[in-house]
Amino acid sequence: MGGWNRVGIAGFFEDLPALLVVLVGVVVFLLSIAGAYAAYGEYLAQLRFHENAVEFSESVRTYGPLTVNGEEGKFSAGALNDSTAAQMAIDFHPDMVGLHWNLRVVDVSTYPGKYEWSAGEALPEGASRVAVTSPVTIRNNSDQVHAGRLIVTVWR
Repeated sequence: MGGWNRVGIAGFFEDLPALLVVLVGVVVFLLSIAGAYAAYGEYLAQLRFHENAVEFSESVRTYGPLTVNGEEGKFSAGALNDSTAAQMAIDFHPDMVGLHWNLRVVDVSTYPGKYEWSAGEALPEGASRVAVTSPVTIRNNSDQVHAGRLIVTVWR
């Protein structure tokens, strides 16, 4: 009588399905790693974009021609005009800051006279954009201090 051996009935052909299952599992695992890496890269790029938007907003809050005595977030009502907007377009040119931008200063105080001012480019449709809002004060010539809101929108 013949003895038992370890080859089995089909021998080598029993190993092929098991090998295919292992290979499919390895490929799926590697594809999931590649997808996670790509998603993480997009997340980091979006995070940098948000950080750049906040930094740009802070630079607007301290922009000399807008502020009263260079104090952050304290804007002069007399500076909210077209010549300041034109100067900002030069000082914060999109090629220099790496972002396209639009900003608005809105008076939210209870005073009867309201201030509203904007500068920058028109917002395009469908662009990836981030808006940063921060409180500011607007001081007019009669030393009234109006509460305001600075809305900075940036896009690529």
